[in-house]
Amino acid sequence: YGVLNVAQAIQVICYELRMACLDSTTAAQPPIQQAQYWDEPLVTQQQMHQFYQRFEHLLAELGLFDRSQPRLLPLRLRRLFGRIQLDTVEYNLLQSLVSHIQRLLEERGQFRQNQDQSQARHPVQDQSLDQ
Repeated sequence: YGVLNVAQAIQVICYELRMACLDSTTAAQPPIQQAQYWDEPLVTQQQMHQFYQRFEHLLAELGLFDRSQPRLLPLRLRRLFGRIQLDTVEYNLLQSLVSHIQRLLEERGQFRQNQDQSQARHPVQDQSLDQ
């Protein structure tokens, strides 16, 4: 069966061409860095989860986020901060920032404990970030 030999030969040639094509494509791309080394350790998922909750609470207190209709804001915030890969110093900086803003709101008497007050103070929802 001469036809089978030709078919097998074509298959081997196609395989070799494919392998050569993959090798040339890989060589043209810069190597992917597996991990970046920082002077401080990266934060844990549990720490980030706590930060997300505090940050969403702060946005709700500022009237920028409606917890009853969250839409895509929580997901987008998690994706944004997930791409950043915060280390402990950066995490502490953001936590300090959130705490400072909350303290300023409390001092000015603008800190609200529930969402009903938030909606009463900010009836216009078109300008919120959770769209």
